Amino acid sequence: MSESRSNFPARHGTPWNTEELQRLLVSIAEGVSLKKLTQTHQRSSGGIRGAIKRLLPSEFLEFNDINTVNDLSNYFNKIPRQEHNSIINNLISLSTAKTIAHDKVEIQKNSFKQNTPLPLCQPNTDFKDYIADEHDVIMLIHSAIESLSNKRHQYILLMRLGTDDSPHSLADIAVKLGISRERVRQLQERALGLLAAKSRYEGTPGACLKALINSIGNSPYDIAVWIYRIVHRDFVTSSDLAAKFIIFTAGIPKARRDEIKSSLSLISQLQKQRLRERRAELAHARAQERARIKKERKS
Repeated sequence: MSESRSNFPARHGTPWNTEELQRLLVSIAEGVSLKKLTQTHQRSSGGIRGAIKRLLPSEFLEFNDINTVNDLSNYFNKIPRQEHNSIINNLISLSTAKTIAHDKVEIQKNSFKQNTPLPLCQPNTDFKDYIADEHDVIMLIHSAIESLSNKRHQYILLMRLGTDDSPHSLADIAVKLGISRERVRQLQERALGLLAAKSRYEGTPGACLKALINSIGNSPYDIAVWIYRIVHRDFVTSSDLAAKFIIFTAGIPKARRDEIKSSLSLISQLQKQRLRERRAELAHARAQERARIKKERKS
């Protein structure tokens, strides 16, 4: 177990500060490869990609169609070299408020751990004054997982969540730990239950995530729409499992949890229906175009 856990990058799951984000952007502008970036920043490839998707302004990403390291690198290659610094500085200025808040939480966390060791039964309350937004969801989940005292629970949840672009299945983890798949599933459910229990304490990552979800409103459907967007935008694991991580980390009660799951299922069905309709429209348009071309050739 400990040997497998040591394979996690040193800074995996920790918040990005302003200086580190700036170095990342400069490196991408200079054409540094994703593999080299993972080594330099001591993070997984998923962590690097996640930084681009979560920490840069969403308006910038959507307007410029940027989702990966290569996309951002290609974008920098298209613009004059002298514009690189000004663009990077503008991006950093838009992210500064968020990353400064991250830095403060990290400093408080390290200081608190060094000076006041917590009893195992006392929950970690490092996020008491932290105001989260939707780009913090994965960070909060990682922090909640790492607050679990049982290292095997930590390992299973992190492997399921995805430490890189390939989240591990229950069967994969069972082989690594030398136990049955069913036992891994039981440990996973137990660990998720512990995350939910911890969310009851003010200042924990789960309580912070719960407050964020409560700010969306009381409608299970509205919450489901929000979760649907987050899991498809930020997570590398399956959408169902990602939603489960969010719901349990936030400690949402079972009755409300079931309502949200039903809404998520409905939203997924609607999206699939729209996709089928769109494909049918495109197929019809192509058929009409082929018929038009054929008719023109005959004439």
